[in-house]
Amino acid sequence: MARIRFVLGFSLLLTSAVVHANYVVNSNTDAPRSPSAAAGDCDTGNVVPAPGAGFEPECTLRAAIQTANLVDSGSLAIISFASHIPTSGGNTVFTPATALPDIETPIRIDGTSHPNYDPQDGFPRVILDGNSLTESAHGLRITADGSFSEIISLNIIRFSSGAGIQMTNADNVLVGQSQIGQFLGSNVPAPNNWGIRILNGNNNQIGGTSQFAPPIGPWRNVISGNTASGIEIAGDNNRLGRNHIGVSPIGDQPTPNGAVGVSILGGQGNEIGHPQGRSVIAANGGGDVLILQSASQTLIRCSFIGTNAAGDGLLSPGPEPAIEVVGNGHTIGQQGCANRIAGQVAIGRDGQFPESANFNTVEYNFVGTNPDGDDLGTDQTGIFVLDGEGNEILHNTVGFALTGIGLGVNTVNNFVRSNFVGVNADGDALPVMFSAIRDAGQGNGNNIGGSQEAWGNVVGHAAIGIELAADSTLSRVEGNLVGVTPGGAPAPVTHGIQASGSQHQIGTIGTGNRVGHATLSGIRLMPGSADVSVADNRIGTEPMLDGGFGSDAIGIRVSGADHQIGSFNYIGGMDRGIRVFEGTHDIFDNRLGIDEVLQAYPIATHGILLGNGSSSVRVIGNWIGHSTRGIRINSSSPFAVVGNNWVGVTPDGDDIGNTLYGLYTTGSGTMVGVDPSTSDSMPNVFGFNGSGGGVRVGSDNAQVINNYIGSTPAGLTVPNGGEAGLIILESPQNVRIGLSAEISQNIIRGNAGHGISVRSAGPDVEIGVNSIRGNGGHGILIGQGVSDVVMQSSVDPSLGSLDFYGNEGSAIAFDPDAGAGNSIRRVLQRRHDKGIDLGPGGRDQDPGDADTGPNNLQNYPEFDELASGFNPDAGNVEIRFRVDSAPGNSAYPIVVDVYRSDPAGSGLLMGWIGTVVYEQADAQEFVEVSLTPVPGTQTPEAESWFVAVATDNLGNSSEVSEPFGGPPRYTIGGVVNNLAGNGMNPLVLQNNGGDDLDITQAGTFSFQFDTPVPDGFTYEVSVSQQPDGQSCTVSNGSGTVDGDDVNDVQVICDALGDVIFTDRFEFDPILR
Repeated sequence: MARIRFVLGFSLLLTSAVVHANYVVNSNTDAPRSPSAAAGDCDTGNVVPAPGAGFEPECTLRAAIQTANLVDSGSLAIISFASHIPTSGGNTVFTPATALPDIETPIRIDGTSHPNYDPQDGFPRVILDGNSLTESAHGLRITADGSFSEIISLNIIRFSSGAGIQMTNADNVLVGQSQIGQFLGSNVPAPNNWGIRILNGNNNQIGGTSQFAPPIGPWRNVISGNTASGIEIAGDNNRLGRNHIGVSPIGDQPTPNGAVGVSILGGQGNEIGHPQGRSVIAANGGGDVLILQSASQTLIRCSFIGTNAAGDGLLSPGPEPAIEVVGNGHTIGQQGCANRIAGQVAIGRDGQFPESANFNTVEYNFVGTNPDGDDLGTDQTGIFVLDGEGNEILHNTVGFALTGIGLGVNTVNNFVRSNFVGVNADGDALPVMFSAIRDAGQGNGNNIGGSQEAWGNVVGHAAIGIELAADSTLSRVEGNLVGVTPGGAPAPVTHGIQASGSQHQIGTIGTGNRVGHATLSGIRLMPGSADVSVADNRIGTEPMLDGGFGSDAIGIRVSGADHQIGSFNYIGGMDRGIRVFEGTHDIFDNRLGIDEVLQAYPIATHGILLGNGSSSVRVIGNWIGHSTRGIRINSSSPFAVVGNNWVGVTPDGDDIGNTLYGLYTTGSGTMVGVDPSTSDSMPNVFGFNGSGGGVRVGSDNAQVINNYIGSTPAGLTVPNGGEAGLIILESPQNVRIGLSAEISQNIIRGNAGHGISVRSAGPDVEIGVNSIRGNGGHGILIGQGVSDVVMQSSVDPSLGSLDFYGNEGSAIAFDPDAGAGNSIRRVLQRRHDKGIDLGPGGRDQDPGDADTGPNNLQNYPEFDELASGFNPDAGNVEIRFRVDSAPGNSAYPIVVDVYRSDPAGSGLLMGWIGTVVYEQADAQEFVEVSLTPVPGTQTPEAESWFVAVATDNLGNSSEVSEPFGGPPRYTIGGVVNNLAGNGMNPLVLQNNGGDDLDITQAGTFSFQFDTPVPDGFTYEVSVSQQPDGQSCTVSNGSGTVDGDDVNDVQVICDALGDVIFTDRFEFDPILR
């Protein structure tokens, strides 16, 4: 009875199963049970020495198993080891010559009962050695009837053709504290072919957890050094707890199994690792964990895979994966129970024999590193989905790899979210050599990050933060933090997000990516990429993102074709905001150089740069500020469209000016302010730009229409600096600044310099209907050498005018060295000192017009004032005029545009009313014509004033003529009394300070000024020069003309006395 009491007490520590017998092994021979043994007795028929004295029946391991199998009680039999069992070196070794009997009833083989077992080290003292086998065999084989068996603290070695333990159809088996495949307590392999195999078995436990009571709980299995796999499982709900698989007993050295450490061949619900029982699986020749296609719902947690037992050193250098999953619905990692994985986690297979793995979850793992940030990396991709869909890669920390997380070409709709790659949550660098996350999926798109804030990945310390590889399609990259940690620590990347392939979405409204500290580019769209949308990203435009961009860095670098760059990307703090290298793209609704609250993030060179190789790029609706140059379109970037942009200014009028200019284009066919595909107006606003002005046009076939330059649509003045609001340079051809209708006009107002400066121009440059007002210089300046520019309004007044108002200089001025052929037709100008200023000599009416200069200094028309004016009865302007230009000096016919002038006749107001033609046959002669004002022009009145501009047939326009018309004019005159007339200096009279009249005759006589004075105007006659020897005074010399000639002015001259005129003496040459 004493023996039975011991067994029952022991069993209570281990299991709740009912124990029906305890078979105490007292011999290490291989003798079988004697056929004559009594039922239930373990007896080989031999005897062995008993403790103290005498002998007892021999019970061997083979006989104990045979005996237990014969008792079909359905309860647990225990095989323990006698205190006096023979030992060698403290161990008992069993060396069967043939296979041991299958375990066909529930048996616990309890190695902890061995007399030399030490619970302080947990090493098995019972060794089962297959080295003497004469046939193929397993160390132990457990069948279905052996379910609920327990194998505790055995060292099973050298079953070279079988498994250390094989379970066939057996369920609920426990294997604990055993060492399988290594010599006891050492790191020396003693291989079985397999370590443990579970074939069609369920609910088996390999390795204990702390839920087991001592002596099982604290100690692990060591399953290492076997020829093939360490553990193979085909069944459901099997669990691996505390195990060392492929490593030494203390877990610091590799002792690889030749194939895979743990293979899940099939079944569902199997588990590797436990919160109270970690598996260490590393250094195995075929990889550490393999889950095959027929398996499902495997859970791997709380395990160190590829590392040492401390989790701080690498034991699996590759190239085989640490974990390979070829199946569906598995979970690797668990919140609060992370795996540490050194080596690759591979989901699916590619290559010649691809296999997909779908709907797996890899979460809360440390891959290539550990919580302390140690380097456990290999020359592999950390987590790699090679083939499959619906897989989720979540909440992992990945570092020290070639690529952190990879998605292969045959992947579809996988999710990579909430991971730290290349950096950990503490901000420590875990460098990745190439890409932190790389997607090569060619299916219906993978998801990197997501629409919820917590779904974004944090990536850094990599050459490329997130890469969408060649031929990838339909990927979505949203909500990621690239190049910086959540705490704001820099985590530099070379390129933040790099996309090849097509149809990707990089950021969406509300869930953009945040990129900082990218030395070359924030987002890079590669050659060959197509149809990529880039929206709502923040690149350098937060305090934590600012800085760390290289001296040549680009916010968004664009190659490929048909990309959509917008909406609401905020870009700043680098060398160039958006740089297009090739292709046709839409760049719209971006914000450059600012953040959402208009905080400046300056861009060193260009806000947007369209480089050589791009074509038909549409730049629409962007705000561009705090750059050196706003938008630059290079010469080999034709057909760009620039519309609805705010450059240097916001819609509220805030100053975000660019240092040099707003826009500069040399790309042929640039359309600024209009959509050529629809002709819809898309006005740009250029304000507060610096020394290069608002707009610079150097491109052939360009149109600049519908824009606001120096003013906003709300009328706010936002002056551009420098030479002019708009500058034409680099001799472009076929350029249109405004068209023929007011609906297409540019508003060029309030700029510090001129409205428009034409530095150089090729053929067919036309400045049409524009409003040019209030600029600090001239309205238009025609520069040195510039020829053949056309400045004109339509012949249809209802379409509007080329309108000048209140510019500080002239409406249109010419550099003294300007060229010829610059025609000015049908313009409207107000409040300028001069409407047209040809420079020095422009108002010299030289006979025959032989002088040269800007526009050949074309003579303006001369009018017979008394014969020219409005005839209200006929409704015509009656004109008698000539153009004093010889046919050799001007090209005939000459057109004369007639303008209604302001009431004072000063030319401060000019509004076109019609045109007359002056033929060569009439050259230099006065002709009389009757001009009917063009319908729609301002109707003249009886006293209207007029001016005119002559333009010859080569486009040379004159300055504005002297005014004519106005109210009726009357002569001013009177009588000179007692003029002696004997001096060298004659009497000179003036009216209103001009119209000099030299009086050379003597006596008393009448005089009359040449220029009549309009009715209602004042006159004032004065002496400008006194005659020699007399003093002349004027009486009744001032007043207002009142409907009649004035002839009662009196000039009275009195002698001063004798005067000697010394200037009349001549010296005799002889006396000199």
